[in-house]
Amino acid sequence: MAARDLVLVLMLVTLWGSTFTAMKIGVVDVPPLLINTLRFALSAFPAILFIPRPNVPLWTLVSFALILFGVKFTVLFAALKLGLPAGLASIVLQVQVFFTIFFAFLLLGERPSRMSMIGAGVALIGMLVFAEEKIENAALLPFLLGLLAALFWGFANIIVKKAKAPDILSFVVWASAIATPVLFAASLIVDGPTRVFTILAAPGWTTILVTLYLSFGATLFGYSVWNGLISRYPVATVGPFALLIPVSGLACGAIFLGETFSVQAMIASAIVFLGLMINVFGAGSS
Repeated sequence: MAARDLVLVLMLVTLWGSTFTAMKIGVVDVPPLLINTLRFALSAFPAILFIPRPNVPLWTLVSFALILFGVKFTVLFAALKLGLPAGLASIVLQVQVFFTIFFAFLLLGERPSRMSMIGAGVALIGMLVFAEEKIENAALLPFLLGLLAALFWGFANIIVKKAKAPDILSFVVWASAIATPVLFAASLIVDGPTRVFTILAAPGWTTILVTLYLSFGATLFGYSVWNGLISRYPVATVGPFALLIPVSGLACGAIFLGETFSVQAMIASAIVFLGLMINVFGAGSS
């Protein structure tokens, strides 16, 4: 991986890890589905008025938008609503790395190198160390929904890989526009029209700032970088970097929310980092 892309992906996982803190702050006043509706609406508008539709088949754009931005986020926040802890969610969601590698092998014929597999395996051990500490108080159904969200993300990565969109920013903007009405409908059903329109009529400054952060940072910058890397490199090279997201998430929680960052979490972080180093520097080995 080129040095510039390495810096970008490290910036990205730090940013995405911090979004769990932003979401935790945001959902104090606004339901998760509505926050995500606002997130993708702002990611799409007004940019869609100036950015032409990406040169990809419509079904590719629609399937990506509905699977990742629509279904994946709906399932994830259903899991959170049913009691999945935010820290555990940041870990469980990264199982998408292994779903992505599996789907790439099954559907695209991509064979990960031996060193990539070793690195991913080491990073998985680190994730399990994270999960062992966090899973004790999590119910089974929310945990399984978290895994289902990870599966949808893994499949969406394959859609991006196969699409080979020439303009990734355009791809993200138009996918956001497609996802917005789906999420809004889900919010109306789950949260109720009265609550939704009351919040929309007078959003607080916290809601506005969180939405801006999630829209321009996590979505437009985040998915443009991620989808661009997925389209240029083998998924077994890019995917494991997502395993750093729980490290960033726990660090941001400790810094901004005063959450505990235990010795076990620090050991798990070191194991995940070791796995990534094996993956990055050994990717050329067979």
